[in-house]
Amino acid sequence: ECGGTGIINVSRNLTIKIPKGVKEGQKIRLKGEGKPDGYGRKGDLYFIIKFKDSEYTIDGEDLTKTVEITPAEAVLGCKKDISTLHGVINIKIPSETRSGKILRLKDLGLPNKTGGFGVLNIKISINLPKTISLKQKELYKKLLETE
Repeated sequence: ECGGTGIINVSRNLTIKIPKGVKEGQKIRLKGEGKPDGYGRKGDLYFIIKFKDSEYTIDGEDLTKTVEITPAEAVLGCKKDISTLHGVINIKIPSETRSGKILRLKDLGLPNKTGGFGVLNIKISINLPKTISLKQKELYKKLLETE
């Protein structure tokens, strides 16, 4: 079975515990779970942590999430329900908010080693609705005339 190498490849499933506060790029070592050397001693198996999330940008224990609002919501201000890792929260977006503005929400990020949590940054993006009625277009024309 070994093809003369003295090593037989065996696949198996392992359950590992990811420690709280782990950072991207950090290594986790499983002692004795690697390939054996020429003398039959097993080496160590290393996992390198990579984060992949389509909803958040991750920077250490801090998260950034983009929230889209309409131009009217940006000018007048609004309240939005935001889904976080800790549940849904309601935030107030102040009037005259510009696209790209960051709202910092403490203790809503990833857990850290000291038992606390990082920051959740809400990045505001102003987008037009997918459909704009004729009445809305007329109002935008009137608005444009005042500028």
